[in-house]
Amino acid sequence: MSFRSIFAPPLSVRDHKSNQEAIIINTTLWSIVALIILSELGNTLGGGTPLLVRVFNGIFFLITLGFISLMRRRQPYKLVNIAYLSLGLLYISVAIFVLGSVRVPTTTAYILPIILAGFLFGKRGSYGVTVAVGLLLMLLIHLENAGQMPSSVTEPGLTQWISYTAFFGIISNLILVSTNVIRRYLERSEREVSRRKKTEEVLQLYSHAIQHSPASIMITDAQGKIERVNPKFEIITGYQEKEVLGKTPDFLRSDTHPATFYTKLWDTILAGEEWQGEMESCRKDGERYWEKISIAPITNKNNEITHYVSVSEDITARRESETKEKEHTQRLQEQLEEINLLQEKLKRQALRDSLTGLHNRHYMEEVLLK
Repeated sequence: MSFRSIFAPPLSVRDHKSNQEAIIINTTLWSIVALIILSELGNTLGGGTPLLVRVFNGIFFLITLGFISLMRRRQPYKLVNIAYLSLGLLYISVAIFVLGSVRVPTTTAYILPIILAGFLFGKRGSYGVTVAVGLLLMLLIHLENAGQMPSSVTEPGLTQWISYTAFFGIISNLILVSTNVIRRYLERSEREVSRRKKTEEVLQLYSHAIQHSPASIMITDAQGKIERVNPKFEIITGYQEKEVLGKTPDFLRSDTHPATFYTKLWDTILAGEEWQGEMESCRKDGERYWEKISIAPITNKNNEITHYVSVSEDITARRESETKEKEHTQRLQEQLEEINLLQEKLKRQALRDSLTGLHNRHYMEEVLLK
């Protein structure tokens, strides 16, 4: 484990919002640790600080490190967070009381639990701790005015200079970190808005293409229930979109195709492959029609089928034309065969005697010519 990783907050690969909160909370907690260390440095250099305050500093220093450890393992629960904030308020209040005046630098430390409560519990946490700090300050001011606090043993000097400088520096750092987090969040939000706008434009384009497509388009979910059809589908089938939503396309089936035909179709698309073919279907009025159809599955990023898209074209006129052409070709073939048979018959009649069936003079002439 590197030295830098000790101070790094626990981050998630996907949850950016939690990462931003973790960065600020982690910075706030380490700022408290730094403030305690610098305060102790000032107390050591300046002297005159009651031993009890320094003991409290050490205890709360260890408590804060323990809380950071829990935060790194993502284990703190609501009660643990409340307990830490309560201990923080108690620690600051007792330190102020022991020092004998609300005018000591320690008073300014109340802002840290207010900030931390805001990040842990939102607006309610910030407002709640602010009210608690107000009540504690009211009590401490009353005790000081009533002379019920120990006499102040601190005089302006090196201790106060280090404490105030450290506190202002730490608060400035917290503001800077928060500002950077907000700036990154806004930049990410701007990119997300831009990406969504482009996606919406593409979806609008696709929607326009579907609505005005000359082909019949039907979209179903993974269970085959219809979610959307385009106007061409309504024209070809005679069904309105509201009539077919939530239904399977079975109502379009005719009895032309055997069950194995549909089984093979489903086997193909369930395997993630596109099925193409020609199918006879029924309109709403019972009229049958032929369509050339293509059915393709749509998958998500996990390669799971989520929808099916059917694109079809009414080929009834083409099929009828092909049928008529085949019938016409067959009639011509039959007539040609009849003509050939008639020619053979006439040829036989020309070369043989109609009564005896024997070859006649024309046959002999033809043989001599050959």
